Amino acid sequence: MNIVDRSGVKIAADLSQIKKKITAGVEGIPGVSQEEIELDFNNSIGGIEGMTTLEINQKLIDIVADKIDIDTPNYTFVAARIKLNDMYHEAGHVFGSKKGNPYSHTFREYIDKGMTIGKFIDFYHYYSLQEIEEAGSYIKPEMDTKIKVHKDGRVEGTFTHLGIKTYLDKYATTNKEGKLFELPQHMFMAISMFIHAKEKKNRMNHIKAFYAEMSSFALMMATPTLSNARLRRHQLSSCFVGTMNDQLTPEEKDPKHTLYDGIYGSKVEMAILGKNGGGIGWDWTSIRGSGSEIDGNLNVAGGPIPFLHDLNGLALAVDQLGVRKGAIAPYLEPWHWDVREFIDLKKTGGEERLRAHDLFPALWLNDEFMKRVEADEEWTLFDPLDCPDLHLLYGEAFEEAYRAYEKKGQIRRKKIRAKALWKDILTSYYEVGMPFLCFKDTANRENRNKHIGAILASNLCTEIFQVVKPGRTAVCNLGSVNLAKIRDASHLKTVARVITRALDNVIDMNLYPIEKIKITAEASRAIGVGAMGEAEMLAHANIMWGSEEHFTLIDEKYALLRKHVEDMSHELALEKGSYPEFEGSSWSRPMRNGYLMAIAPTSSISIFVGTTQSVEPVYKRKWFEENLSGLTPTVAPGINPSNYKYYVTAYEVDPLQMVKAAAIRQKHLDQGQSLNIFINPEKMTGGALSEIYMTAWKLGLLSTYYLRAMSPDEDMGLSVPDRSQECVGCQ
Repeated sequence: MNIVDRSGVKIAADLSQIKKKITAGVEGIPGVSQEEIELDFNNSIGGIEGMTTLEINQKLIDIVADKIDIDTPNYTFVAARIKLNDMYHEAGHVFGSKKGNPYSHTFREYIDKGMTIGKFIDFYHYYSLQEIEEAGSYIKPEMDTKIKVHKDGRVEGTFTHLGIKTYLDKYATTNKEGKLFELPQHMFMAISMFIHAKEKKNRMNHIKAFYAEMSSFALMMATPTLSNARLRRHQLSSCFVGTMNDQLTPEEKDPKHTLYDGIYGSKVEMAILGKNGGGIGWDWTSIRGSGSEIDGNLNVAGGPIPFLHDLNGLALAVDQLGVRKGAIAPYLEPWHWDVREFIDLKKTGGEERLRAHDLFPALWLNDEFMKRVEADEEWTLFDPLDCPDLHLLYGEAFEEAYRAYEKKGQIRRKKIRAKALWKDILTSYYEVGMPFLCFKDTANRENRNKHIGAILASNLCTEIFQVVKPGRTAVCNLGSVNLAKIRDASHLKTVARVITRALDNVIDMNLYPIEKIKITAEASRAIGVGAMGEAEMLAHANIMWGSEEHFTLIDEKYALLRKHVEDMSHELALEKGSYPEFEGSSWSRPMRNGYLMAIAPTSSISIFVGTTQSVEPVYKRKWFEENLSGLTPTVAPGINPSNYKYYVTAYEVDPLQMVKAAAIRQKHLDQGQSLNIFINPEKMTGGALSEIYMTAWKLGLLSTYYLRAMSPDEDMGLSVPDRSQECVGCQ
């Protein structure tokens, strides 16, 4: 039986090598059977004649992956090990080192290769040869395949099958021929060295500390940082939030005008941000309503909807080199003249010129509106041209101005029932999962930087809340603590301090796509420390999601996380200086960062590290993730008989409990959290849906994200979560 090796040469099949791979794959992992794998592979060898070694390895991986199930979860580590062995072979060919051995080429060789082929920055600009070799000596190849068996039978590993596939799909760097030359532990160390390149004191200690926590998956940076930190094109930021003036294009007569002023100037900026991988939130409330006047001509303005229809095309056209379509969330306040048309942007049917199916509309709701919904009172829609100050006001100042405009003569207005508009909002939420809802007054009350201005919108994933104004686009860099990997209070302190320093350094190492964004980033030095793995943490502690024990635990965890992040930012301020806009802020002591904490969705990085997504219940105990290579069986991390019942699935949790848990977290956040709500449509009424979002507002949440409705075939066991609309940047 002949096969083809990696060099394209026909050789006789050596089945002993397959057995060797299987033996190494199952070593030390309970609950898996080497004999079963060998038997299944042997039953399939009749079809390997003429196959390449790579194809044969993939066949073996597929055989192992098919065995991943709720009662046999540990095959995920076996499949990952076999794939890693394949990766070691591929990298060995690229470097001419010993093929199949993990990390048989040095870290220095890897760095030199990345620089030689033009992928990496010049590491020697920042580091000496001795420092690079010292960093390489600290790398721990065993972290790729490390296994720990707990007393309750739970198996804890590093890379899962889906995790290593995610690494290859999203993060690993290849050479010009598309061959893998970057292995995971080399990548982690290169990222750490890149992020800490400008540290002045104890630099190697900071590098090693960050590598240790990242390689053990106790923390993880967001996708843009993982993908780009070490590359020549290193755009590291996750989120951008902006606003615009009510003008069509930059006004050339204005001596301070820039390319990015006005509606079309903002579109230029959004195109550049989208090309560079940013998730975008943009405020549109200042744009005059349809039928408004232009230069004294009455009833000629088209309002924001035609421009948003046009923006939809931009989101599709600027697709990040084919990686994914652009991701843009337009924001509007509920008093805007065209709010009803805005709510219908993603509606199927109707006039297509009034639709924008690929945007992610969000509403910027004020307390006055929510109060009038609750009291079933009238609500008035205005044209921003008549009341331009409303958008910049919040709280009592907004309410006084709004009521004054309602009494003012000679301005356009529409009177509607607040509850009717609320019903339209919830109907759209129910049908298409949007518009996202953010609470303007709550966000501005919590703003630590009121002296700079007002918060006018959030980002694509509704967790970033920072001051924006025309000419000022907010930017945030994200990373997440993996709660499931935190051993104790001391470890949480270490991880919180390490990730805070790293995110602060990202601000200085970032390659900003536009100079104005760099100016804002360096002025506010905003970061977003978040979390993931909450459901896994609960399951392993035998705590039911939504229980009082759950609420008590997360109250303690997030209070500690906030304390350590704040303490570290303060220490960095003493070490390196406070953020330039600190004076006048409401921080009680000098701080390095104007904004500190925000919980992002994390779907990509939580899959990468093999934990549960963000702060959500587990989607299912078993599900299938869909990617370029097909469906991948996935089970709740570490699931076993002792914790099975504690993995309460998302559609089993009372949505009000999700809101109450979010309110507990929110006490400890200076920004927001991406809060998905999961419902079973058959059990959901309009009144119950209204109660969920009214409760979110009353309990002080800053926002809610998607409304996820359970599909009819959810209980068939072949559930595939829809990741198509999720923001890669925030993950």
